[in-house]
Amino acid sequence: MCPEDNQLISIALSRFGISYDSALDHSISLSTFGIHGDKHYRIICNSNAYSLRLLADDRYSSETELASASDLNQQLYATDRIRAHGLPFMKRVQPTTDSNNTFSMIRDDAGRAWRCVLFDWIDGTHITAQTKSSVSKMGALLRQLHEIPVDSQFSFPVVDHTVAYQKWHHDLSKVDTVITTIDQQRLGNYLDLVQFHIYQAQRRLKNDVLPVLSTDLNALNILWKNDHIVGIVDHEHIGYSDRIQDLAWILKWYARNEGIHSFSVSPVLAQTILGNYDMNIFDHDDFVRLKSLLWLSGCFNFHFVRQTFHLLSDSIVSNEELSNHLERYRQRGKALLSLLAK
Repeated sequence: MCPEDNQLISIALSRFGISYDSALDHSISLSTFGIHGDKHYRIICNSNAYSLRLLADDRYSSETELASASDLNQQLYATDRIRAHGLPFMKRVQPTTDSNNTFSMIRDDAGRAWRCVLFDWIDGTHITAQTKSSVSKMGALLRQLHEIPVDSQFSFPVVDHTVAYQKWHHDLSKVDTVITTIDQQRLGNYLDLVQFHIYQAQRRLKNDVLPVLSTDLNALNILWKNDHIVGIVDHEHIGYSDRIQDLAWILKWYARNEGIHSFSVSPVLAQTILGNYDMNIFDHDDFVRLKSLLWLSGCFNFHFVRQTFHLLSDSIVSNEELSNHLERYRQRGKALLSLLAK
């Protein structure tokens, strides 16, 4: 830890009524694996452990898809509601300097503004290679989250992932590239498949989809101890979604039986998730949407799109690399769809 970090931590904690002496107390800088430049610390102060996250204020002005200050307040109040319904979200600490906000604003020596969010720390581990036991609990957890009644105090929009998919599809269709005619055809065929799944995923009236409270329950945001879920740690993606879209996201993450870096998935794990969620409320059209949203979540996500843009823009990349890239994701798509084969 550098002195600048300790000074920033001390200022941040003071906004929550906590006095921090870095010579006596202890802090650890944690990697968030994010792209936004957040700072995340595990703090031990007066024998109490905290999770302190500093969100750079300029990330909100430069990236329009991120929550505004008002949204951040709503998201943090929503963690209270989630906890009140028995889900193990980290317990937030209320700033003592501002009773109207769930976070506090500070500035570092360079004048950069940070939004400070503080939670009680939860000890636990991550499970990335899933088992029947772990996914059964995740299916039940998702259903419990979705059963929380929609609260009129929150004005979250209902997030539709197909909006991003459609934009990425348009952008990839228009990109200038020097790839061969054969590879252009391969890419075109892949984008046709993407468009088919977007169409299938959108085959419902917006009024038919009742919103549910949602957050990012990927495997790195869930803490386990003794085969039990003890913590949910993500708050920045709290909002409204629909059940089918959320289920597709969960299936992509939790059908993995070899870890998050593997494309290997297990139909047994997928069916265990669905069984513990209780799919009796869904009909045939819901399953059609689920299949296409599952395919898109695994085969046309941000990482696929970013890598594809890189391959199309890099003049030294061989045609074989693009072909292998597309084929790898085609095979992933087949594996994902096989999870729902009856």
